[in-house]
Amino acid sequence: MSAEAVHRQRSARRSVRRLRPHRQGSYGTKGISVFLVGGRIHIAALCVVDPSPRIGPMRRTDSARRMIAAPPAIVYGALVDRESIEAWLPPDGMSGRVERWDPRPGGGFRMVLTYLDAADNPGKTSAATDVVDVGFAALVPPERVLQRAVFESDDPSYAGTMTMTWNLTAKGGGTEVTVTATDVPPGIDRAAHEAGIASSLANLASYVEGSL
Repeated sequence: MSAEAVHRQRSARRSVRRLRPHRQGSYGTKGISVFLVGGRIHIAALCVVDPSPRIGPMRRTDSARRMIAAPPAIVYGALVDRESIEAWLPPDGMSGRVERWDPRPGGGFRMVLTYLDAADNPGKTSAATDVVDVGFAALVPPERVLQRAVFESDDPSYAGTMTMTWNLTAKGGGTEVTVTATDVPPGIDRAAHEAGIASSLANLASYVEGSL
């Protein structure tokens, strides 16, 4: 190798040391090589993507589960029937009314939940009510119902779309129902929310088991 070529290679290596990732924490360089081909210096660098997730707000998740002494098909039917939902979905201390009903993927319903004693339970939509628009994102009989829920409220702490996943698993002659709520608005108290889900599940069990 000529003295001139050696000098050019050393200069290239010094340039490589000054290279920086295009986006900090997203891209980097690995396996940089400097070599001569036909008297020309070539620089090769393998770019790799950092697979680590971005640091951001934690997604809030609330959940509850219950065994119901009925087969999954019967339980699933109560999740997608208007009259049934009005009967069992409102937790203790509330009544419910379905105002719109479209039981298909892409459809949904609008429900008005009214507190029986509004003095101790201020509503999200009005002093005594919670109004929620629920979309059916997926219906998989008799295994899963996936809902997207949006509360009607002027309070930004209740804003956003909450995902409710109802999973039904056949177990011991009955059905284990697991409800998982993700992206729960921060204005909803976790303990009260999980207690409300558990109350709805207890109502569902009584409703379904009483119909057998």
